[in-house]
Amino acid sequence: MVTCQHYQGRGRKEKLTKAQQIQLVQWIKDRPEANDFHCEIWNCAMITEVIWLKFEVRYNMNYLSSLLKKLGLSYQKACFISDRQEEEAYQIARKK
Repeated sequence: MVTCQHYQGRGRKEKLTKAQQIQLVQWIKDRPEANDFHCEIWNCAMITEVIWLKFEVRYNMNYLSSLLKKLGLSYQKACFISDRQEEEAYQIARKK
């Protein structure tokens, strides 16, 4: 007689349990100040630190955006703007 094993799925097993994921979402929604950080917005380094300190699980910061998306959170990448947006005006003022 052939026994059928339950399908286990593919891919790597999740590092955080469902309960830990729910707790992480709550901490992120509570803002960084509630988690002993001294700024008003989260960044990847801070979230990976919280995961390590609270759950002793290491996440690569490059994967963190995928985790946040999976948890239903959005993120923004920083947009760096030069302090010399009007280079031509700067050069003219410099020559005076």
